[in-house]
Amino acid sequence: MLQAGSDAKESRKSSETSAHSPMATFVEVPEQKECDQSDSDSSSAPGSDSDTDEEEILLWGEKMFGVTPLALLEKRLQATESSEDESSDDDDDFDGTYSATQYRRDPLTKAKKKNRKVKTETQEERIRKKEEAKSLTAEQIRAILGDDDMAMPSSNWVRRSSRQPSKDALKTVGVRRLLDQLATNDPDMVVLKMKKYINDPDTPQVVIDAALDALEENTNCQALYIQNFNKGMRDEQVIRLLKILQLPTCKIWCVNIGETYNVKSKTWKRFAKGLKRTKITHMYASEHTIDSEYKDIIRKSIRENRSKHDMHKNPENLDVIIQCTHCWWNPINTKSLRPFIRKRGYEFMLFDKEGQGLRGSTSGAPGSGVKKNPETEKT
Repeated sequence: MLQAGSDAKESRKSSETSAHSPMATFVEVPEQKECDQSDSDSSSAPGSDSDTDEEEILLWGEKMFGVTPLALLEKRLQATESSEDESSDDDDDFDGTYSATQYRRDPLTKAKKKNRKVKTETQEERIRKKEEAKSLTAEQIRAILGDDDMAMPSSNWVRRSSRQPSKDALKTVGVRRLLDQLATNDPDMVVLKMKKYINDPDTPQVVIDAALDALEENTNCQALYIQNFNKGMRDEQVIRLLKILQLPTCKIWCVNIGETYNVKSKTWKRFAKGLKRTKITHMYASEHTIDSEYKDIIRKSIRENRSKHDMHKNPENLDVIIQCTHCWWNPINTKSLRPFIRKRGYEFMLFDKEGQGLRGSTSGAPGSGVKKNPETEKT
């Protein structure tokens, strides 16, 4: 009886020992699996799951006991070698996906591609710099200058810098004096002859714009001589002058704009039609710059304007009237003023062609002093 109990205890200890022995369990399970598998299907066909099942058992044993079986290590080594051989043959057909064995060598492949790209860019950079270092050919220079000639047909044209040196003209003594006297309604501004302050036909637009700004604030100017500023007097400036003349505060009734060639025909048309809303009664603009149609419109407007005021025929304004010369019709020739002209000793001016700028004089312009309609010129 005692002997049987001791035998039972020893058998339990041996079973417990075998249950806790990792190697014993690891060996038994695969053998049982293989036994079952051989009993179920001793002649398995190619493509069966026997190899997969065996690998799963080995992986399960590795997870359970923390020991990698030798057979599993051999299989992994073989898989690594085969995948490396395939990747070396298929580098050119890489589809963008990475396997476990390719992951470690892909960075090297990317680095090589990057180096090749850098070398290519460097070569292109060298070629570009070499092309830029070459001097322009005569044909290329002519092509570049040809574009400029299209914009500036003058053969004497000189390339200017991007800065605006014309602004320095505002600092000249004559321009500053002109702007100051206009702003303060100086007596010399009653008959303003711009040539007295700016005696340069190439005066830039910035100077003319500044003069027009000051003229807009002025309230004592009656006669304006702003002729022959071909570079400074353009379409914008002519329209600006018209708007100033239309101001209620503007007292200008005599204008000489002279020969202004850089003004478009449609601008002259607008100027001619807009004069009827001004005080202009006497004017001159060169026939070379405006169409005869617009000249007739201007003449009609200024004759009609003579009924708006009497500054052009008032004897008390005679000192200003005698200075308003070089017009199509000079106000000094108004018949109602002749007794006052004789009394003040200005009668000699009626016969002074040069002083009045009449036809045949060196200072006169074509058509000046000619009366197309004597009846309308009496007043």
